[in-house]
Order: sequence, then structure tokens, then C-alpha cells
Amino acid sequence: PTDGSVTANKIGSGAVVLTSKVSGVLPVANGGTGSSLGGNAPYWSGRLASNQTIPRTTTTTITSFSTNEIDSSSAFDGTTFTVPSGGAGTYFINATIYYDWGASGNDGEDQQTLIVHTPSGGSATTIATGRFNQGDPAKVIYDQTVTATIIFPLGVGDTVIVRAYGADNNGGGGGVALADQTNFGGFRIGA
Repeated sequence: PTDGSVTANKIGSGAVVLTSKVSGVLPVANGGTGSSLGGNAPYWSGRLASNQTIPRTTTTTITSFSTNEIDSSSAFDGTTFTVPSGGAGTYFINATIYYDWGASGNDGEDQQTLIVHTPSGGSATTIATGRFNQGDPAKVIYDQTVTATIIFPLGVGDTVIVRAYGADNNGGGGGVALADQTNFGGFRIGA
């Protein structure tokens, strides 16, 4: 319009359709989700497929996060996320291990969830640790959830895994990572 204003009576019926013929994120008010699938790709997530016993005082890689697995770029094998070509950037990474101490006398004293990064051609380094250490063997710990979270830059070919460390100071064992509540995932938040 020459007067610079646009009103409903100046727009033809059906001229603007906000549920199709647009790109980007469709607003929630117009039937969208408010997010763009793939906007944070690569992304991955999985829950532990079966319980995994953790040997006492031994750092152990948690394997088989293949239940409800989501993998936008075929870069996650259920244990290791490998940054694919074009996927370098800054990532939000999260790992949670649910420790069950029932088989160790219900008195696990130290449990750790570790996120481990290996740069392409480099050596593995723990980049985030979630830890609960109550330090008193007389106290009862039936179950404990320990989470590690980090925002970290990853390059093409870099890998990320989850490791666990558990100790029952009375010598009973290292606990069990329970499948139904142990998970690992992440997504790129910036290039």
C-alpha cells in the first residue's frame, strides 16, 4: 500500500498461509513446535539397554545406550559419539548413571559419572565429572543418580563416551548401572 500500512482488508483471502510455503521455525501459535528439527544437529541420545555391573574401584566404560536411541547423523554407535564431517562446533553433553547398590549391601560410598573426550588422533581426557561420595561406610545408600553435564567444543573425528566409577568401601562391589534410568546424549549448540 502506498500509505505504508497493511490491514486485514488489504490482504487477499488466502494470500498468507503460515502453515506452509514458509521456511524456518513455524510459531507455536500457527501449529508449529517453536523449534526446528535438525537445527541442533548433530544430536544423539540413548538409554542403557540392560543393567551393567561396575567393578569395584575400576573406571569402566558404559556400553550399549541403544534403548530409545536417537541419532541425527549416524554418528552414535550406542557407546561412542564420533563428530561427523561438517559437525564441528560447541556441544551440550549430558550423562546420567543410576547406581544401584543392592548387590553390595546397600552401602555404596563413592559413585562417579565421567564424560570422556578423545580428540581425533589424541588421548582420552575426562572433561566432566559428576560425583557423590558420602564417605561413611556405616551410612546406607540404596540407589544414587549421578549426572555430568558440560558445554564443550568438539572437532570432526573427536569422540565422546561415558565412564563410571563406583566403590563400596566395605569391599562389596562397584554397584550396578540400572538400564531404565542411565542415559547419554548431546547436541550441537553452535558451529
